[in-house]
Amino acid sequence: MKKILFLVIFVFLISISLSGENRFFLGVSGGYYNFSDSSFKDIYNDGTTIYGGIFGVHVWKEMQIVGSFKFLSMDGKTTYTKEDLKFSMSPITVALRYKFGKNSWKVNPYLGAGFDYYPYKEDVVNETEFLKDTSESVFGYSIQGGFSAIILKNLTIDGNLKYTVADAKPYETKVKLGGFEIGIGLLFAF
Repeated sequence: MKKILFLVIFVFLISISLSGENRFFLGVSGGYYNFSDSSFKDIYNDGTTIYGGIFGVHVWKEMQIVGSFKFLSMDGKTTYTKEDLKFSMSPITVALRYKFGKNSWKVNPYLGAGFDYYPYKEDVVNETEFLKDTSESVFGYSIQGGFSAIILKNLTIDGNLKYTVADAKPYETKVKLGGFEIGIGLLFAF
């Protein structure tokens, strides 16, 4: 993880020295996250809203490095004893995107791939000897596609569809925390 972080910071600092207008962007995003694990869906529901922030930099021609930090939370019940549960997750993504088209276009589609870090927490409202709180993290990877549409000179709408693979193993049981995410964001370029 330290090597990836160092590489991202290095590319970011190199890109600062390159000339060009609107190399950086920063914004907010919201959407819907749908988990791919069917047993997870039995305890919680299919998915929930997810929201957070996006930041990025144009590093070379139409290539971008994009990072995001998002948050989701949901309530559920165990399948047999119907104990109340609370689940929260804060996905962090670093991705490389390629934007198709030219800067003069009003709408630019893009494709990308990235690495994800998924810290998650499951709180049991009434802990027992057999049912305890869990707080762990897992790494994953993702692919994404979408578009950016310029609405003002420095203001862009970003539509995104992302699929993540991130498998956790709490209590020796594999849980697929990844899934589909669809979202829309508002980005300010500078």
